[in-house]
Amino acid sequence: EPVEPAVAAPEPVEPAVAAPEPVEPPVAAAEPTEEERVEAARAALLAKLSAPLDGVASAEDAVPISPQPAPPQPVAPARKPARLKLSYKNPVSMVREYTENLKKGGCFVKTPRPLAVGRQVLVEVRVAAISDDPICIDGVVTWSSRDLDILGDGEVPGMGIEYQIGGAEVREIQARLQGLLAT
Repeated sequence: EPVEPAVAAPEPVEPAVAAPEPVEPPVAAAEPTEEERVEAARAALLAKLSAPLDGVASAEDAVPISPQPAPPQPVAPARKPARLKLSYKNPVSMVREYTENLKKGGCFVKTPRPLAVGRQVLVEVRVAAISDDPICIDGVVTWSSRDLDILGDGEVPGMGIEYQIGGAEVREIQARLQGLLAT
């Protein structure tokens, strides 16, 4: 007869698990205010800035870095002066007007399309007797109605031009003007 092995019945074992401790429900953390976020970012930045640099023990040990020269700025090509061709029918009125303008150092040009202040100009004064060889005067626009919304009483659209010429050029122009009266 076969013999059955004797197997002992297992004894009931109490689980060795400790009873769970009471857990408090998690408290939802309040979102930081904008002011708190800014202050935290500021503190982090200050901490980072005050941290020693790699390989440098202190600010006293730091070697100053010489400033690099600024890269050269591209130079805009020189703009050609605007040509203003002023024609007169009567040489006497032209001579009178330009003799006065030379004394004042400039002129006013009435135009519906004035140039911007600062623009370089070349004024070419013409009359029939010198139509092939006008009197040329370098100048710069010093006043312009270009950007004005409203003109004042008695003002007309145009621009004030200051001549950019020296004494020798003024004398040469005056001589040419006087020569026109002699013809």
